[in-house]
Amino acid sequence: MSFPPSNTVEYHAPELHPDYTFEDADNTLLSADGVLFQVHGCILRMVSTVFRDMFAMKRVEGDGPIALEESKEVLKTVLDIIYPSREVLYTMRLSHFRLVARAADKYDIPVVTDFMKDRILGKHDAITAGPTREVPVLKRFLLASEFGWTSVAGEL
Repeated sequence: MSFPPSNTVEYHAPELHPDYTFEDADNTLLSADGVLFQVHGCILRMVSTVFRDMFAMKRVEGDGPIALEESKEVLKTVLDIIYPSREVLYTMRLSHFRLVARAADKYDIPVVTDFMKDRILGKHDAITAGPTREVPVLKRFLLASEFGWTSVAGEL
């Protein structure tokens, strides 16, 4: 005798991101794909009006992590850019670039936006269209235009 598959959903506890497990962290972010980032609210408040307003709302002890819509890869890149003594030394695929730039806009994080603008201008490691192909100037121009970065587009 066979039984139909169960409709129960299997629960997986979120994993901690190894680079963001600060013992003195006072906030926890949860990525869309279930990874926890233990972070310092003071750093996020300094760089983002959205996080400043979010943390100003009264939270109750035990509220749980703050669930965000971004993936662990996007959150890690954003946090690597804003945290002191962290470096973003890796090349960035075009699709990842777009997601990070959108997150910077969504959470109003000018330091990340400025970093991404510099990346388009070639002041940091390259944006790539594939494993080894750097994005041509025309595509970088269109990317700057897509985000409304007219001053950046003008410099290309």
